[in-house]
Amino acid sequence: CINRLKNCRRVATRYDHTASSFLGFVQLAAIRLWISFVHAA
Repeated sequence: CINRLKNCRRVATRYDHTASSFLGFVQLAAIRLWISFVHAA
């Protein structure tokens, strides 16, 4: 899962300055991965 999240450029380079905004974007990226997984099944 971590490897797939790091495919998102923003997560890998950590453009966000605050921890809460970084966590929010990680959650959005995880939701996006989960939706693509559910629809593929």
